[in-house]
Amino acid sequence: MPPDQIVSLYSNGRCMWLALALHERYGWQIRAQIEHDLPEHGGDYVAHAYCVLPDGREADVFGIQDRVDLFSTDEVRDFTPEGLLAFIKADPSSAKAIQEMADAHAVIDMYLADLAPRLSM
Repeated sequence: MPPDQIVSLYSNGRCMWLALALHERYGWQIRAQIEHDLPEHGGDYVAHAYCVLPDGREADVFGIQDRVDLFSTDEVRDFTPEGLLAFIKADPSSAKAIQEMADAHAVIDMYLADLAPRLSM
């Protein structure tokens, strides 16, 4: 289990980067819960992003689960990497995006890589 600081970062604000990195590494489908908000409050945003394994299990910073915990009953939908990056208005070639992806891959390497044999099941 990752330390509390990592769990906090990747369950509240950086989950989409971890989902993108999991997709990049394993090819899993990206799914995100979209919270609907008024335009004056910033509009729709990603409440939580995660990946779905081929067998239907789901993965996020807490590892592999039957179902990840979602924050509300708002819409959940599948994304391509490009679609998620467009939704969050991120330029994949920007220094920020490159660093976020490197950090997310480091989280996989440090805290989730031991799950790799089970991830492909």
